[in-house]
Amino acid sequence: MDNYSLLLIIFVVVMVLGGFMVMKNKSFSPQPETSGKNREIIVPLRLQAYERICLYLERITPENLILRIAGQCNTAIELQQLALHEIREEFNHNLAQQIYISPATWEAVKNARDEVITLINQSAGAGEPTDKAIVLGKRIMETHAEANPSITAPVILSLKTEIQSLF
Repeated sequence: MDNYSLLLIIFVVVMVLGGFMVMKNKSFSPQPETSGKNREIIVPLRLQAYERICLYLERITPENLILRIAGQCNTAIELQQLALHEIREEFNHNLAQQIYISPATWEAVKNARDEVITLINQSAGAGEPTDKAIVLGKRIMETHAEANPSITAPVILSLKTEIQSLF
């Protein structure tokens, strides 16, 4: 090997090792900056996200949902369809909030949504589609009253606990 080839190999090795050292010191995952100006922006956004998710959970609590929409329906099938539509629309409206809460809490929110949907569908399946809306509404509230604790209450508590960790 001549001197030129040896220098070229040494140069390449130094560059590769230097590249590895630079990559090792840099993090490719985004690091949240929670100090100064960024904290002033992020904390209010996170608080708003927790508020919105808490409001969503309160709105889909079966009693609150049925009381809010029952007057708009005549039959059980109309009530079932409107309730499911409301739950899904409000969920879709709040999808972006998941970036501000923990993955475990977001999963709990989705599970609560699914449980409320299941409760509504099971209650509707226990009667006739032509039943009056008030009959289905009553069945949904009775079934939910039997659930202890309520479907959304533990998730709301989890949100409150998680938000306390910010302070």
